[in-house]
Amino acid sequence: AMLTVLDQNGNRLESKRCSAAMKQLQSVIQTHLRAGDAFTRFSAPQFLILLPAATYENGITVLQRILDAYGGTMVGKSVHVEYSLLPVLPVQELDSLPTGFVSMERKPPEKDDDCGG
Repeated sequence: AMLTVLDQNGNRLESKRCSAAMKQLQSVIQTHLRAGDAFTRFSAPQFLILLPAATYENGITVLQRILDAYGGTMVGKSVHVEYSLLPVLPVQELDSLPTGFVSMERKPPEKDDDCGG
């Protein structure tokens, strides 16, 4: 799963606000992941979460638990979190993805040291 922190209008956050939002989201993710799940900071406004033992439905449940908890925080109430959930497959299995699995493509931030603000 990929989580991206944005402002309420879907735009990148300014650096200070992004930093606070990501710090709070990191804390929530650490608290709400299951044993065996892993996550990493992928870019300034993004976390990548690996859910190796999850079905698609279980993955949605895990993400909803994280988003509900984050939305209950002061920082989480003032930002929007966009997410995508896709399987991680070996290269030879990529062609076997069912139709409907679409990856979100975004332009990389112009500056990598903040959220592009």
